[in-house]
Amino acid sequence: MPPLPNITQTVIRGVLVQDNQQVWLEKRPDSGIWGGLLSLPELPLQTDMVQMNLQIRQTLQHLGEVAGVLPLEKINHVFSHFKLEITPYHICLRTRHAAVSENTHVWYPIDQFADAALPAPVKKLLLQVADHYARGTNGRDVR
Repeated sequence: MPPLPNITQTVIRGVLVQDNQQVWLEKRPDSGIWGGLLSLPELPLQTDMVQMNLQIRQTLQHLGEVAGVLPLEKINHVFSHFKLEITPYHICLRTRHAAVSENTHVWYPIDQFADAALPAPVKKLLLQVADHYARGTNGRDVR
């Protein structure tokens, strides 16, 4: 039996930014992991939660005022040549700026996640948010 390939692990922070019934998604580059699909925007790693909160608020200030940041359960996804660990953060906006136009991002309706071009682990998380939102919890308690 041939030896198993050396599998590396990649860790990313994903931000799930929600404004009422829409989530801010990023279109991935055409090449690379999940090429051309919509996904959660990513932030550089921070080990300190205070610094992470500050970084999220500063990075997303062009979208609107952040009402709260909730760390969600980590997502592990294994590919043939590496492991991916996603630490998602659910960010709810208190207010959203009216005109945010970027051709690499889109506000995507929660009720259309099932048909969206999303990577499997991201789609699973977003469908959980949609389910919580439909039950009246605004997705804020997704774990």
